[in-house]
Amino acid sequence: MTGVKPSDSIVQKQYSIWIREGVLDHIKKLQEMTGVKPSDSIVQKQYSIWIREGEFYNIEELHELTGVKPNLSAGAIQKIYNLYAQKGFFDTIKTLHELTGVKPNLSVSAIQRGYQAYATHKMLGWSYEIKKIQEMTGVKPSDSIVQKWYRECIQNDKFNDTKTLHELTGVKPNLSAGAIQREYQAYVREKNFNAIKELYKLTGVKPNLPEKIIEELYVIDIKKNNASGIKELQILTGIAPLEKIVQKWYRGYIQHEGFFGIKTLHELTGVKPNNYTLRLLVKFLAKD
Repeated sequence: MTGVKPSDSIVQKQYSIWIREGVLDHIKKLQEMTGVKPSDSIVQKQYSIWIREGEFYNIEELHELTGVKPNLSAGAIQKIYNLYAQKGFFDTIKTLHELTGVKPNLSVSAIQRGYQAYATHKMLGWSYEIKKIQEMTGVKPSDSIVQKWYRECIQNDKFNDTKTLHELTGVKPNLSAGAIQREYQAYVREKNFNAIKELYKLTGVKPNLPEKIIEELYVIDIKKNNASGIKELQILTGIAPLEKIVQKWYRGYIQHEGFFGIKTLHELTGVKPNNYTLRLLVKFLAKD
């Protein structure tokens, strides 16, 4: 140890390196050793970089270490606010507001681009974010963005989100009949029969379903003893439970002694056992 203190220029150069690299824990020690604080110009330069990058934790820590506040013009801060808004970083805007005291003055186009960022990145489960942005800015998402969200919801079988979306925005889904039928076809390929019903509830557009698919849908509801599902399906397709399906189930109940099921099936479908089914029932009972 020589007892000779390093020159201010050497100390400032070291501060510049540490601050640029985010190695802030050494700054306090060097200040205590040398009695020299980081220059305002070094600190402000790094603040401007971190603000653009959203590194607010580092800004707060460096402020505590140096006592130097961010000194950006209101115009520069507004530009940064709008850049964040376009990316959908509204939490970051709030943090910067708290840090600088400059109230955000966001353009409508920047806010809409922020909403668009959520749609582009498929940020479903976003209802909290939409509400927060609306409350913060007073601007609702445009109809075109909301329609894009609806399409994302429908394609991903998130029908609960469509209800929330309508409540938040007041915008109803506006899909073409052709687009809706394409979604029905996709659900059929996936055998996602519940989604078919939900899409009908949402749009009021009936699907053009092949008879085979309608049979499968009825069988699912019959298996579940789902009377409301059967009624919904009749409304959805305009087709009553197919006679041959119901008779087949009657015969299955007879063979497995599910006589209670016969009564339930009649109540569910309104279809009575035909003569052939009744003869099977009589024949089965005669065995005893």
